[in-house]
Amino acid sequence: MLWVLALLVLGSALMLGSVHPVPGLIVGLMGVLLGASLLVSTSGKLPFPAWLWLALSAYTALSALPLPLEWLRAIAPTNADVWTRALLPLGEAAPRYASTSLAPAQSLLASVHGFTYAMALWAGYQSSRRFGIEACLGLGLVAASVVSLTTLVHGLIGISKVYGLYQPSFEVGRFSVGPLLNSNNLAGYLSLGVFSGLGLLLSKRERLPRWPIRLASMLCAAGTLATGSRGGISALLLGLGASALWYLWGARQAREARRRGAAFGIVVLGLLFGGLTMGWVALQPLLDPELGKLALLEASRGLMSDHGAFGVGRGGFGSAFHAYVMAPRDVSAEYAENFPVQWLSEWGVPVAVSAFLGFAYAGWRLLPKLRRGFGARSAVLGALLALTLQNLVDLSFEVPGVSVLFFTLMGAAWSGGARPTEASRDVAASDGSPPDGAQTSRAARWARLRAALVVLLGVALLALTVVAGPTTLIQERAAVHQAYAQGGAVRARLRQAMLRFPAEPYFSRVGALAALRAGEDPMPWLQRALERGMNNGRTHLLVADVLIAKGRRGQALLELRLAMELHDDLVQAGTARALRLSRDPEVLRQAVPKERNRARVLLALAMGLEGAPRERFLREALEQAPDLAQARAALARELFAEWSIGVKGRCAERLTACREELVHHMDVLGKAESHRVSAHVLRAQLALAEDDLERATTELAACRRLPQPGACSRLAVQLALRVSPDGAREVAEQVLAEGCLSRAECGALATQLAALFTDPSQLEARWRLLRRAAEELDTLESWLTAARAAEAAGRVSDAYRIISRQRQIHPGDAALARELERLTGLVEPR
Repeated sequence: MLWVLALLVLGSALMLGSVHPVPGLIVGLMGVLLGASLLVSTSGKLPFPAWLWLALSAYTALSALPLPLEWLRAIAPTNADVWTRALLPLGEAAPRYASTSLAPAQSLLASVHGFTYAMALWAGYQSSRRFGIEACLGLGLVAASVVSLTTLVHGLIGISKVYGLYQPSFEVGRFSVGPLLNSNNLAGYLSLGVFSGLGLLLSKRERLPRWPIRLASMLCAAGTLATGSRGGISALLLGLGASALWYLWGARQAREARRRGAAFGIVVLGLLFGGLTMGWVALQPLLDPELGKLALLEASRGLMSDHGAFGVGRGGFGSAFHAYVMAPRDVSAEYAENFPVQWLSEWGVPVAVSAFLGFAYAGWRLLPKLRRGFGARSAVLGALLALTLQNLVDLSFEVPGVSVLFFTLMGAAWSGGARPTEASRDVAASDGSPPDGAQTSRAARWARLRAALVVLLGVALLALTVVAGPTTLIQERAAVHQAYAQGGAVRARLRQAMLRFPAEPYFSRVGALAALRAGEDPMPWLQRALERGMNNGRTHLLVADVLIAKGRRGQALLELRLAMELHDDLVQAGTARALRLSRDPEVLRQAVPKERNRARVLLALAMGLEGAPRERFLREALEQAPDLAQARAALARELFAEWSIGVKGRCAERLTACREELVHHMDVLGKAESHRVSAHVLRAQLALAEDDLERATTELAACRRLPQPGACSRLAVQLALRVSPDGAREVAEQVLAEGCLSRAECGALATQLAALFTDPSQLEARWRLLRRAAEELDTLESWLTAARAAEAAGRVSDAYRIISRQRQIHPGDAALARELERLTGLVEPR
């Protein structure tokens, strides 16, 4: 039994937390095996929290069973409406049968997970009664230490793939790459390890090896701090405080309290060790002011209101959530990051409230049990309290690897402090034989029968889940995207995905793209996408494309405004479409958001305009966001250009004021780390325009000492042409040596520098730079440009060799043939 439990605890964590379907099914199978081993080796008595989880698992499985759609309309009209409209874009009628769950396969998988938690509770309870609570605490410490050590090794070596094999699909912090990729989940799991070690140190069993326990506890504490999880670290500290208070309140002798109270210092040392070894980089997330998770709670209100009776089904939150996001941004969330909200959203109010009351009652019954053997059990109290509090802001209960260990410790605490030598009569002897004939009683037989039925329930749930073939929402999105990219049977794949997750708007958006590619009407797809995700910026961008194709400019601009307001990454794409529609500033204003991203949109539009409209948009952008350095730099360049042409420009009547404003912008840019190069360039250009060559030299020298001084380097060539034209070629070669980070960049830079050498006396330098550009770029156009430069510099033979070589590479090019014939008459080939 204990070995099966150890395999379950370690395996569920090491298989990436078992959040993916295949590891989740493996964990379910181990849960069934654990139940079978418990049935054989114990009397079948389950603790109350295990029965509670079994009831919740049964309800979760029932929510995935299909009902006649008319019945569903009667009991859950909102859920029925989702199913009714799910297949409308395909032109199909609503399915005849549908479940209250909006993710039925995922709900079945969640029911298997719930059954596994019940088995972990049962196993923790029986293991603690047989071997003592120290057995479960030791298991928790070993499992957390293995996870912590694995994660720390990944971080220290700098491995980006888990075990060198699995590449995460999202950005992961350096010290979070490991079995539990999410830093908050990792912090919660390691905190369980911290309290497990603390419980062993507070135990009265003298044979426990103290130094390995202390080392492992410090490792878990250091790993917790390295995650940078604010919720995890705060919950750990609160749990430690609760453990200390409970321990000191239960200690009967002050001497013992002082002696064993030193164990808390081990955890403190671990936290200090983690802070010193991981450094400031690991601690920075603690100071991150982003509290976007709190917005999820606000957005979940509508979901809970519409699906209050039965919820959206376990696993359905991520797809149903989009329809209720009212914040001005394109938010995607798989979980509510708060377990009461998650349960209310997915189970519905009646069942979720019943679950809250049930676990509250279990906690109330657990407190008296924690008073016995208070040393180790005070640490278990801290573990349960810490992870529960953390799950109010960081949801790790949805990770089977974390929950399995959590409920194992809860089951161990439920044993009530019985010593291994005082095991109750319902625990079988170590050889499996019934003690003192207790199994012959009617109550014992009934208990074993109940336990057998429980195991059969697990087998049934596992079989149903395997038949349903669960996939995650992320996997379904990836499969649909791949089908669309390959141009295969997209409709069939979309239909399958929409029946798995009928509330997900992404599938309708891909369907609209497929319809456009096939020349079909995309509007039914887009209507469904907007129904299920009104505040999705990419959907509005796609609607704008459809309207542009139909010639509805005004409506298209409004959709572009919504897209750019909702999604930061769509500003460039949206403004590019708007500029293709019109260059009239007043028309373009229809695409400018009122608040969010207004300055960025104004800046992007300004870069596509010229003259007074550009300056006006840049000033509005800077007025909206004074810290937008890009807008300030663009406005400064615009002012310099107008000031440079004097009385012919817009600064004609205010040259002095324009110069003062320009200097002000340069001073502000000089304080911005990302635009210090721009400030030096503008100052140098101003100095050159005023023939102050000494000041220009000073500015360029300071600029070239900065990282990525490309613009300054090019300006240095201009200055060299003014000061010492004969040495300008050497300066250009030096700039090339500094700026050639790649062949493409090198070729582009050489072309730009060559354009500066326009004087007839500089044609040789121009030819050499263009030849370098052609060598780097190696395109026909670049070689033709180099040949023309060679001929202009009097190097006709070099021009002939270039054209002759290109003629061999491109034998069918008639223009090359004529050019080669012309050059043949100018020089005899060697």
